[in-house]
Amino acid sequence: MAIKIDVQKTYEEVEIADKIYRMYLNDEKLREYDKVFRKFRKESLKMSERDYSKMTDKEQKAAEKENYEIMYSVVELLLGEESFEKVYADTGKSLLVMADIIMQLMEVVGKRMQAFKKREKAYYTGK
Repeated sequence: MAIKIDVQKTYEEVEIADKIYRMYLNDEKLREYDKVFRKFRKESLKMSERDYSKMTDKEQKAAEKENYEIMYSVVELLLGEESFEKVYADTGKSLLVMADIIMQLMEVVGKRMQAFKKREKAYYTGK
C-alpha cells in the first residue's frame, strides 16, 4: 500500500474588499517577492522621512507618483496583473491604505515562511 504524502498548495488566497486574490508562493515567486519587499521597505523608509510640508506642489506630485509606482509594482507582482487598480479603487484611491494592504500581504508571505521553518526545525531537532 502506498504512503500518502500531503502536498501543500503553492498559493494563499487573500480577501480584499470582498474580492478573492491568489498569491502564489512557489520558489520563483518567493525570490521575486523578496527582491520587491526589500525595495518596498527601502522606498517606504525614504518616503516616511520626507517632509511634505516643505515640498512644492510639483515635488509633492512627483513623490506621490513615485509612491504609486512602487506600490503598483508590488501589488501587481503579489496579486497578479490588473489587480492594483481594482484594489486601489476599493481603498478609495488611498496610497496610505494601499501601503497598509501591502504590509499585510508581506505578513502573509512571512507567516507562510515561518511556518515552514518551524516545521523544518522541529523535524531536525525533534522538538
